[in-house]
Amino acid sequence: TNSDPQAEEASDTTEEVNGVPVELSKDEWVLWVTALERLRKFEKAGEVARVAGRQYSDDPKIRDLAIQVVMAELRDVKPRTPEEAQLLREAHELDPENTRLIQVLADRLVYHTELVQTHLAQMRANKTVAPAVFLKAAEMWFGQQEYENVVRCCEFALEVDSQCDRAQNNIAWVRSNVEPLQLEAALQAVNEAIKIDPQAGYYETRGQIHYKLKDFQRAASDLERAINGRLPDQDLLNSHQTLSKIYRQLGKSEQAAAHATRARNVRQRMRS
Repeated sequence: TNSDPQAEEASDTTEEVNGVPVELSKDEWVLWVTALERLRKFEKAGEVARVAGRQYSDDPKIRDLAIQVVMAELRDVKPRTPEEAQLLREAHELDPENTRLIQVLADRLVYHTELVQTHLAQMRANKTVAPAVFLKAAEMWFGQQEYENVVRCCEFALEVDSQCDRAQNNIAWVRSNVEPLQLEAALQAVNEAIKIDPQAGYYETRGQIHYKLKDFQRAASDLERAINGRLPDQDLLNSHQTLSKIYRQLGKSEQAAAHATRARNVRQRMRS
């Protein structure tokens, strides 16, 4: 028997929800999903929107609807979980070239290593992504001791904002603490950070670099300035320890002893 081409075409475009065949127009899919959203049944709305997306994959209206539903689901999931990563991936795959979507997702995306690896270049190309996003990615890589990725993210931040002092200081820290040491490059980076914002933490970074360069007078000057500002305890401990070594090198035993004592006090406070 001859088959009916129109019937075959209708069969090909019929989708299923919960195993039940559903064939709707674009507007009917939109109405269904919208109704579910208004009832805050986001999981069901997501299921229906994904079915609609398969049936009308090239339709911008349907695609935007699916993205909208996924974003609603994201609001209800805990951050930094596999569920969040899956939803972020789905949202991006729905419209990979949507720079506005990347901007919206970027703040959460940076906490998922595999997503950062996949989408960092696109985030970089989107000039509206804030430097803070790349700094968050740098913090993530720092925790995993992926230091070249730390530098790369900080360089991306500087491409967006050349006045990003934290990015310069982070680069300086990596270049002065991770082998192979690049002390001159580190010094150049931290000098830029201090020009932008002369805060205590940056003087601590520069003082440690000067110490490694055996420029003890400049190191002492920077570290003394740093400890008179606001430093985290670990940086304060490091500063006093290095100052004690510097003054011992310079033959100033009383000052060396005083800083050694202050270093012990900071260490005890950190342990308590």
